[in-house]
Formats: sequence, C-alpha cells, structure tokens
Amino acid sequence: MSRDYVPGDTQWEDRIFGWLVGAGLPPATRQYKVRLNGKPRHIDLAYPDLKIAIEFDGWDRHQMRRKFDDDRARSGDLQLAGWMVLQFTSNSTEQEVIGKVGRARALQSSC
Repeated sequence: MSRDYVPGDTQWEDRIFGWLVGAGLPPATRQYKVRLNGKPRHIDLAYPDLKIAIEFDGWDRHQMRRKFDDDRARSGDLQLAGWMVLQFTSNSTEQEVIGKVGRARALQSSC
C-alpha cells in the first residue's frame, strides 16, 4: 500500500456506498480489514457476515502494473477464502451496482 493511500478516500467508494444505502440496503462496512496469506488487506466495502466484498477498480489507482497484479492476486485470495467479490468501475451504473449487490446478498443469505 502506498504511503499516500487514505482508506475510504475515493469519490467512487463514497458514491457506491451512498447508492446502496439509498436503495435501502444495509450499510456496508467501509475499508474492512482481512488477513490473506498472512498479509493485512482492506476491502473497499464489505458485508462480512455474508462474505461479500465490493471493490471499485479505478483506472487512476490501477494503471500501474504492480498495483494491477496485486489487486488480481488479492481478489483470487478472497475468493479462495470463500468471499464473493464484486468489482465495479467508473462505467458501472447505479442500477447495475444495486442490482448485483442485492442479488449477491440474496445468494449468500440462502447459503
């Protein structure tokens, strides 16, 4: 993690959080801390009880090869640990985000 990184300090993370709450979904935990392969990690937004990870993949933070590769590895580690990982970008619409998160909550609740 870079020294200038401020957890939760992204406009898109704020926007997605607002969309979910505005749609009546329970508030997700912001910057949820997990330990994967002995390394501390953060999930942008999470429903820990359902093991749902919501990640915003912004181009400005992911255009460096090292960061891009690290995020892919982290997503794979989360999935192997039983998490459902939902990844969104600046092209994701409010309806898409709300719909996918709602479906994920329903799926994970039925397990």
